[in-house]
Amino acid sequence: MAGELVRTDGDGDDLGEDLGAGLMRTPKEEAFCRAYGDPESETYSRGTASAAVAGYASPHNAAWKLRRRPQVIARLEEFQVAARAAQGRVLSDLEHVRLLALKDGSAAALSVAARCSELCGKHLAMFAERVMVDEERRREYSDAERAEAARLTRLLLQDEGAVGLGVLPPERQLTSGDPGQED
Repeated sequence: MAGELVRTDGDGDDLGEDLGAGLMRTPKEEAFCRAYGDPESETYSRGTASAAVAGYASPHNAAWKLRRRPQVIARLEEFQVAARAAQGRVLSDLEHVRLLALKDGSAAALSVAARCSELCGKHLAMFAERVMVDEERRREYSDAERAEAARLTRLLLQDEGAVGLGVLPPERQLTSGDPGQED
């Protein structure tokens, strides 16, 4: 349209940025939002793949730009709200089943109750193993330190293999009376 200001991504793709258009989305933006934000989409949470599905010529660049647009951010938040509501319903159902199982009290029902609790815990990521990295204590290691770490690792791996095969020399084998060995 004459006089309409529209931005492109440099490859000719209309990114739908009518200056002054508010939070309206173009059909391509909506297609991207559905592909990126809908948990049932094959490209869920994968920006480049979602932009490709939406028909952008440079999907990597388009995905980066799209995820920074207020109208796209707002639409993706709508998908997140819907997903959280669905999660809430599932968690509520699990709690209801758990309470019914506890009320029943049979062995099979208690197994069901334990499984419900486990699923809720998994949802809360209570059982995930995590490694904490303290950025303030992080440092670069010298080549000598890296070489020593590699040497020690090789020795430990050799010992683990030797223990498993029972080929450690007698003086290096642990007995039940050695410090650090549990009975």
